[in-house]
This record gives sequence, structure tokens and C-alpha cells, in this order.
Amino acid sequence: MALGSICFVLSLAKLPVGMATAISASYVLLVLFLSWIFLDESMSWMKIAGTLLTIGGVALLSWEQK
Repeated sequence: MALGSICFVLSLAKLPVGMATAISASYVLLVLFLSWIFLDESMSWMKIAGTLLTIGGVALLSWEQK
């Protein structure tokens, strides 16, 4: 928990607040993936759709327009 908080504060120095918050909120993807591997959780179509939407949202926030 402390390491995550430290990394978040350090990311605020390099990224806009909105982008840093969106990226840090995507930790749920890591939890979903690890629970699928180690706890044999099922991957329903809603979980897969949510994962794709989260990845798409973070990608849109990270995309720099010229």
C-alpha cells in the first residue's frame, strides 16, 4: 500500500492529475488478471468488456494530440 501511494505521488510530478488518477485506478485490471490465474475466477463477458473499456479509456487519456 505504501509503495503504491509513493508511486502515485511521484507520478503527479510528471503527469497531469487526471491522467495519473485514471492510470492508478486501473489497478483493478491487475487484480482481475491475477485472480483469474491464481484463484481460478471466471471471466464473464461483462468482465472482459469492462477490461477492454478500461484499457481504451486509459489509452485515450494517454494519447497526445498534436
